[in-house]
Amino acid sequence: MVLEHLRMGTRDQFESGWVQIADTGSSSFTHGLEEVPWVVDVLRSPTNDGKAAMDSNSDVTIAKTDTTITVTSNVSDGVAYYFKVRAM
Repeated sequence: MVLEHLRMGTRDQFESGWVQIADTGSSSFTHGLEEVPWVVDVLRSPTNDGKAAMDSNSDVTIAKTDTTITVTSNVSDGVAYYFKVRAM
């Protein structure tokens, strides 16, 4: 049934706004999906408008529950980046 939802585009989805996370800091996002998301995608940008955004899944640790997604930055370059979470 999950594949059918994907094919039809009916699976509930979540997309956060851009949230600043300090060097090696973390932030929790309340997703409202009413289940543990099975796919989570994280983007990182140096600006709060998402310009020059890049895939950041390999640069973060993700913890997820049926209500929240917590993203912890593993980037330790002294810069606070902006992160966006997409999930379903």
